[in-house]
Amino acid sequence: EKIVADVVEFYADMFKDMKDPVYRQRAIDIQDVGEKIINQLMVENCELHELDNKIMITKEILPSELFKMHHEKINLLGIVTEYSGATSHVAILAKTFGIPTLMGAKNVSRMDWDGRIILDTRKEKPCVIKDPTEEQIIDFKKERLKLKAIKKENKKLKGLPALTTDGTEIILNANIGGITDLFSLNSSMADGVGLLRTEFLYMESNFFPTEQQQIELYERVYKKVEKLDGERELIIRTLDIGADKQL
Repeated sequence: EKIVADVVEFYADMFKDMKDPVYRQRAIDIQDVGEKIINQLMVENCELHELDNKIMITKEILPSELFKMHHEKINLLGIVTEYSGATSHVAILAKTFGIPTLMGAKNVSRMDWDGRIILDTRKEKPCVIKDPTEEQIIDFKKERLKLKAIKKENKKLKGLPALTTDGTEIILNANIGGITDLFSLNSSMADGVGLLRTEFLYMESNFFPTEQQQIELYERVYKKVEKLDGERELIIRTLDIGADKQL
């Protein structure tokens, strides 16, 4: 990716320096072609298993690629991208999957990332620590143990009613972003489904789903919700495709 980016930058700069405005505009075309090539190389240039238990640093990752890794049970420890933002679809999906992210880190894909790194997303502005000291590594390991302890305590609250201090009940619904999320619906003790993202039907497949396949999915979700105690909510969002959610 870096080699392609360097070559694209070299020729784009060459055209930008030309006197003729028509030729100067061709720099944009070169950059556009370069971006398309790099996008194809991003995930294809490595086997998925090579990303297991690693922090992924790339120019950009598409929601469909993240869906694929989630489906293949690839355990990403974190994602750092040059493009996208904290409110992008891929960032929302990563949060749903429990993956720490740093989006929009300028020129991050051009840097040399051999060796150890720490992705710190605890603060309002996440950061990457390159070549951390042993002291930093020890501190972050301690923080991770604290976080695990907190998660363990939080599990004890699962299944209990969500109430404010004045006794008002809060409805906690699940966010369904893929087939795998359906399996954990009952174990999560959610009150219902607040959002069923129908676009994953398209993004997790190489073909457009048939009408029957869509009906079967909605029936599966409905039956899952129906098994929950009492009247439960099921909200299905119609197809949301475009921008960063490419077919």
